[in-house]
Amino acid sequence: MAVKKMSIYHIWLERNQRLFEVNNSHKQDTLRIIFHTIRSCVLHLNLLNNSSSSCAKIAENFNLPVFNIERVPKFCRWIPPDPPFLKLNSDASLSVGEASMGGIIRNQFGESLGCYSLVAIPASIHELELEAVLHGIFLAVQLNANHLWIESDSTNAV
Repeated sequence: MAVKKMSIYHIWLERNQRLFEVNNSHKQDTLRIIFHTIRSCVLHLNLLNNSSSSCAKIAENFNLPVFNIERVPKFCRWIPPDPPFLKLNSDASLSVGEASMGGIIRNQFGESLGCYSLVAIPASIHELELEAVLHGIFLAVQLNANHLWIESDSTNAV
């Protein structure tokens, strides 16, 4: 989506320059600017350290190297909250053209008091993680939970 927006923006700029500033640049110049802008954004967003198929395809289209990072499984376990807290565990997922999120609220015994799962409009993973936490907070309000321990795999979201 960002690629489309950047392309439209630069084409619009080129159009305005031709209409109002008597600019006769070649179409290839506009395409070159779009290409370099997108390439800079890809480098800036550090997509090159992400070996997912969507990031690899973007990198391939712009002749950028992809570095495969070996991921080591991390073992974890659920830690119950101290009373009077309830615990919200939330997560979001983003892949090519698809996004989803969900969460669960449990008490200190691990009993589920409520949960949610949603299909979302694809956005940045940070936005999705924040939205997943926000939906969990809305659920906690419905459950009259005054003390909530929020846990997510996104350190930016909590």
